[in-house]
Amino acid sequence: MECEEIILLMFFRKNSIVLVLLLLSLSLIIGILSSYYNQLFLVTSAGFVLGLLTMAFLFKMTQKTLSILSVSLLISLFLIPSFSFGNIGLRVDDFIVIFISLALFFVFLKYKNFKMSAILKWLFVYLTYSFIISAVYILSGELKPIYMLFFIKEIQYFVYFLVFYYLALNKNGFSYTVRKTMLFVSLLTIGWGTYQLITGKIVGYYGIGIISVSAPSQSGVVLMLMSIFLLYMSLTTKKKSNSLFLTLTMFLSIAMTFATISRTAILILCLLLALYVTISMFNRWNIKKVLIAVYIAALMIPLSYFLVDKLVMSVLERFSRFAEGANGRIGFWKGFLSHSDLLGYIFGNGKGFMQVIVGTFTLKADSQYIRLVLEVGIIGLILWTILIGSILIFSLKNLKNNYYDSLFLLIMTIGFILIGVTQEGYLVAIQGSLYWILTGFFIGKISRQNEDRTNKEVSILTSQ
Repeated sequence: MECEEIILLMFFRKNSIVLVLLLLSLSLIIGILSSYYNQLFLVTSAGFVLGLLTMAFLFKMTQKTLSILSVSLLISLFLIPSFSFGNIGLRVDDFIVIFISLALFFVFLKYKNFKMSAILKWLFVYLTYSFIISAVYILSGELKPIYMLFFIKEIQYFVYFLVFYYLALNKNGFSYTVRKTMLFVSLLTIGWGTYQLITGKIVGYYGIGIISVSAPSQSGVVLMLMSIFLLYMSLTTKKKSNSLFLTLTMFLSIAMTFATISRTAILILCLLLALYVTISMFNRWNIKKVLIAVYIAALMIPLSYFLVDKLVMSVLERFSRFAEGANGRIGFWKGFLSHSDLLGYIFGNGKGFMQVIVGTFTLKADSQYIRLVLEVGIIGLILWTILIGSILIFSLKNLKNNYYDSLFLLIMTIGFILIGVTQEGYLVAIQGSLYWILTGFFIGKISRQNEDRTNKEVSILTSQ
């Protein structure tokens, strides 16, 4: 018997309660799916059997294999469109996450170097509360079991967060791998957007879309995040030629963001860039890079206008109807909130309750915070606020010693707090996934740099 198998057996012997809970959960899932959803049960069973067949292989996996799976996940989000099975929309990353979860579990058993930060603890508390309140409503018959999929989907995003956090913290060279992958998908995405503008074959409803999704609202937020990350890369690269190329790519990405005509994405991007400039004025202002950025912007403005001259009026027209759209949303929000009683406002009505109101699996709350109040109540909203607040506090605490990583974590999180007002930003498949991936990456990278700095200081002290 090999060392890994011995470790696995010892783990389950010492944690028999974990094994019992896993088996009970599996029995419950099989029972519900086989009773109510035959097709879904068939697909789930096939996936489960496939998972069992690969478990032995997965246990041999290393951090390198986990890194490959994570890169595949990132590529699939940008480049592979979704598909439907019955009434359920699926993406390739919905299957990749199964292997990532198994691989993460086995890698953890091997290396046992997963550190629980305050952010992870609050994440666990929030998920525990969400599960309990949802389970209560399902067991009482007030929610159908199928709505538990929304809780599972939320866990999926946090698995992305965990794996990128873990690899950025523990795997040498993972930061470089993420940068290369993001540049690769960014160039392809910009190329696809440019093709739409030049040919006039706009795939979105009122603006361009990205390869994996045509909806301008989702595409806009993804391009906004991509622009912010390209700015981060241009500032942290060591070669001047790379910095110039990345800055040019960033401005192209910004132009593509405007071409989606997504009001939320455009407005948030402008606010975040203004926030970056404001913070930089009081910290590490690099006049050379500012001049380069201004020069490239001067070149890009006429080029962008040439490409999107027909869309400029559309952007202005969309923003002219901003007040009308806001009033419409407020009316919808009042209607949604009227479906809950006082007890629901306090404790929540369970995950998926929003879908009961709208009568479809489509996300239609148009606000992360309205959804939170309806599904997990004021208590859940407070726990969510503490979770996001812990990310903000973490970035502020590390701003001095890990300037760029902390700054862009801060900027990105503020952006999503604002996006959450008019979109279910943390739950929308691609943009929600990308936010949690980059958040995990930045937190893991900052934590690693802190550890390296501490180890270096200890080494200096012991050598004296």
